[in-house]
Amino acid sequence: MNNLTRSLKRKVQSVLRDVKNTSSRLTYKDVKLTEKQQKVLAELKQNGFVMIPVEDAFTTAQWDRYCAGIDGFVNDSVTQTKRAEYHAIGKTEGDGSFSKTFILRGADLNKDFLKTTPLSELKQNDFLKPVIDNYYGQASKVIYIDYWYTLKTHNPNQDVYSQAWHCDPEGDKIVKVFVYFSDVDERSGALQYIKGTHHGGKNAAALKDIRRNTSFYPEQSFVDANFPKDDIIQAKAPKGTIMICDTRGLHRGGKCLDNERILGVLEYLDMGSFAHEVM
Repeated sequence: MNNLTRSLKRKVQSVLRDVKNTSSRLTYKDVKLTEKQQKVLAELKQNGFVMIPVEDAFTTAQWDRYCAGIDGFVNDSVTQTKRAEYHAIGKTEGDGSFSKTFILRGADLNKDFLKTTPLSELKQNDFLKPVIDNYYGQASKVIYIDYWYTLKTHNPNQDVYSQAWHCDPEGDKIVKVFVYFSDVDERSGALQYIKGTHHGGKNAAALKDIRRNTSFYPEQSFVDANFPKDDIIQAKAPKGTIMICDTRGLHRGGKCLDNERILGVLEYLDMGSFAHEVM
């Protein structure tokens, strides 16, 4: 497919997506939210980012089942073999291909793994789904679910791919949910997010010229010149935290310098999206 054909295809898809989303919004009825859900939604709308304890969304029994699934993933012989291979080779992340070699993904290591763990239950979670649907102003769909096991970096002095400031390309709003199955701080890969850089946020004006459905990787000088330091937050939190953020806003992944990081990850998109479900 040449560049002209690819560009035309994207334009057609964008128009069709807008048509479908308009119809979806017109037929959507806001779900009545609890007071706690309303507070979460308000913070998400204001900042593009919010963190909540797992107790807000899950019972103790549910959380124990999720943790058991993660333990199975981390302790699986294939996972441990791949982890050992990564550290034995010591290769620089990203060398040779567009691959985040510092992340072991559950679906990559065992194609049936996600079918036998409870993580997919998050798709229709009674607490999260109404908040996210309300944020979109229409029903949303989950197009990605996985476990991420982020290993200690071999490259602490260089930003690789998602470790650089960027915004994701999948839509005008892109809601991702990260479930912390380990403590996360600045030494174990805590994500950084610039509040209000999501669509309609207070800091979004600096990003207005970015084309739709494209990613954006600005230099640090652009970030320094356009956004207050007080609006740059770091998603440090203990195990048992859920982070919800709109990754159309500017963000970057941290580096695991001392400790490894274990997350459950889900991506919700609007119903008009052409993205296919990846599990």
